[in-house]
Amino acid sequence: MAKDAMQMVKEAEEKAKELLNNATKEAEKLGQEAEIQGENEYKKIIENAEKKAKEIKDKAIEEGENSAKSIIERGSKEASDLLNLKDEDLINAVGIIIKRVVNVNGNS
Repeated sequence: MAKDAMQMVKEAEEKAKELLNNATKEAEKLGQEAEIQGENEYKKIIENAEKKAKEIKDKAIEEGENSAKSIIERGSKEASDLLNLKDEDLINAVGIIIKRVVNVNGNS
């Protein structure tokens, strides 16, 4: 009977050892799977952040180009208006500027 009891204890110890080994292997497997899942989630977050950053950059560029376009159009119109001034208007403008310079300096 003692021999049977010892055999049962030995079998129980072996079974416990096997269960422990299996649990350890399963824990390692779950740890590796969690690490892979974490890496995949990290990559997904980085990709989403890069996509959002690109969208923001593209929107800023578009807004800048739209602002620049209106400024360029206004500048072109003003340049065209200046180029199309009549000689008489230019002579009058030069005369006005000379009078202001002379009056400010008071030398004449």
